[in-house]
Amino acid sequence: MSAHEYEYEDIPGVPGTLPASEKLLWQGRPTWRAFLIHVLHVRWVLGYFAALAIWRYGSAIEAGKSVGDGVVSASWVFVLAAIATALLMGLAWAYTRTTIYTITSKRIVLRFGVAVPMAVNIPHTKIESVGLKTFADQTGEIPVRVGGDDKLAYLVLWPHAKRWEFSNPQPMFRSVPDAGSVATILAKAVSEAQAHEAAATLASEKAGQSRAKAPTRRLKPLVAAAA
Repeated sequence: MSAHEYEYEDIPGVPGTLPASEKLLWQGRPTWRAFLIHVLHVRWVLGYFAALAIWRYGSAIEAGKSVGDGVVSASWVFVLAAIATALLMGLAWAYTRTTIYTITSKRIVLRFGVAVPMAVNIPHTKIESVGLKTFADQTGEIPVRVGGDDKLAYLVLWPHAKRWEFSNPQPMFRSVPDAGSVATILAKAVSEAQAHEAAATLASEKAGQSRAKAPTRRLKPLVAAAA
């Protein structure tokens, strides 16, 4: 598993040139509307401002002010809500425009970064499990649990990481359209790659055992012992 800044991409989202032995299986980006809702939680933000506006209005009425004064007291909250929503929409657009998820026959690649573009390569042989969470809008999240001691920092991966998994960060495809089909493609690729590695390992072990059992030919001494 590796993370680095990318310099050249023969295929957008895949650093360098894709080897002839490696096939591109799927590529996609997060959907910006789903990203805005499920990753940046715009609904929670709007709910907070709505509650604040109601509280401001209620406080004004309780203090003996008129309905008009209550509306004026709460109106500035709606202005702040509009500004916050616009900022979140801009962030969602920027994140999704700079993110490409890739599945090949040998690895997954997460290319992301608004200020500093990065690419994270994770071989299928290091993936322990593939998860899936879908939403009503047909988008979803696909986290992968990675084995081994080579870990990436949560802050480096965010927002492309499973929530609250700080000690063992799980890279994740976020707000992916038709997530069920994508998860199926990834699970199949991981299974095939790991089966191929297991077969290669077994063949290597058998070859080693065959060499160990092969009879050794005794060589005649180069210099005969004196009688």
